[in-house]
Amino acid sequence: MARMLTSNERQGRTTVSTSGEIRHHTDGPIARITIDRAAKHNAMTYAMRDDLRSLVRAYDRDPAVAVIVLTADGPSFCAGRDIREQVETNRPAFDGSDDDLTQFGLPPTRKILVTAARGNALGLGAYLFLAGDIRVASDNLRLAFPEVPTGVLAPYWLEATEHLPRAVAFRLAVLGDTAGARELQVLGMITETVADDDLEAVTQHWVERVLLLPPEHARTSKDLMDRHRFTLTAAVRAREGDERRRLDALDDTREAAAAFVEQRRPRFSGTTATPVETARPQGGAR
Repeated sequence: MARMLTSNERQGRTTVSTSGEIRHHTDGPIARITIDRAAKHNAMTYAMRDDLRSLVRAYDRDPAVAVIVLTADGPSFCAGRDIREQVETNRPAFDGSDDDLTQFGLPPTRKILVTAARGNALGLGAYLFLAGDIRVASDNLRLAFPEVPTGVLAPYWLEATEHLPRAVAFRLAVLGDTAGARELQVLGMITETVADDDLEAVTQHWVERVLLLPPEHARTSKDLMDRHRFTLTAAVRAREGDERRRLDALDDTREAAAAFVEQRRPRFSGTTATPVETARPQGGAR
């Protein structure tokens, strides 16, 4: 069932999500969503992911909202999925993900999305930061995709989506190397890098620039850009889903996550499962 905004949310009062760890409110045409689990480096539980996606859908439907701003409390933007919860519940890492999500783990939205991050943006945190149409980073940002080292399919789409050379994309997406703000700026993956104390002010500057534009022109332009960007087609989604289920069945998947939680060297068996035999999918326009 689609989530509806409450009167408090529409009047700009700060509201806490069902999980208790996502804050959100509106400020005129600006919807502000804040990840609020700083004690755990803003690692995302399954409930937090559901809340965040519901909020994006709700604000996307709200005609009064022109810009969605996604930020986080504390010294880190988001340390990724809560792997301890994953291990303790024995749930697949992407359990509960909907078919309509973009490669960044959020529902598509025609509203302009501004993301602002400091500290660590790891795994799902990196996905969320890169979901932004405008991405503002503190100079202390550290972005990494530790998916494969922790037993999850790599963000295989990174090369195509961010127009990265294969050597760079493989290092980031498969090996899980960390990239700092300066490298990300050079690669064209950040709109602006700023001193940490200036992050909020500069983010607001970009929001105000968006608000100077005729809103429907901005939304339509974004929509057309999205349609000509690499996206997850039905064929790609089907292949990814099959491969995730195949990998989830491996003992090495559970061992990778457990070793991360227990902070020890993993002991992989190397057992393989038969790869899914389908035609190689091609990314294309929606």
